[in-house]
Amino acid sequence: MAKKKRLFSQAEVEDQLVAGLYHVVDEADWPQLRLLGFDSSTKTLGGVLLDAGTGRLLAYFGFDWHSYYLADRIGMQQAMLERLLPHLTIGALWIGVGVELPASGDFRGAGALVVGGPLTVMGAARRSGLDLFEYNPTNLKVAMTGNPSADKAAMMQFATLTAGVAFTDNNTADGYAAALCLLADYRLAGGDVQKLRAIRIAR
Repeated sequence: MAKKKRLFSQAEVEDQLVAGLYHVVDEADWPQLRLLGFDSSTKTLGGVLLDAGTGRLLAYFGFDWHSYYLADRIGMQQAMLERLLPHLTIGALWIGVGVELPASGDFRGAGALVVGGPLTVMGAARRSGLDLFEYNPTNLKVAMTGNPSADKAAMMQFATLTAGVAFTDNNTADGYAAALCLLADYRLAGGDVQKLRAIRIAR
């Protein structure tokens, strides 16, 4: 007999947030200029927070609600982001957010997976007053491995080696790659956000 669908609860969102956010550097030592990298789907959300000056890893996160039998996975992802972003932006002067553009290159026609992924991130970023920048999958693969055809296993391996942290899911590894792309652009622009080469898609 099939399970009856149910909506997520407040307690489930909070439990996921506590269990899925890992601090590498204590919050008291976070710099005011930071970079976020996200990758998401209707099943999972992952990413990292970097120091915009040095590129050091400050925190990372990976949330998986696929094990919950929910009628509203997208709603849970939205609720998670609404709680996560304010936490990561405490005391920040500026945070840029790098996110993977759908392989189709078009957010509007990319289907349900994107509606529960980058579009959800876009909405949450706008409400938090963050700048959001897009990168296509090839950008991320080249940033991490130098190989535009790298598979997920290679991305995970290089992310783990580069960050010095054993990431456990592809979303977090891809979020790290998105943050690295934004970091490279930020450095090339001399720290001038207006000169970033990345395409700004929210503000």
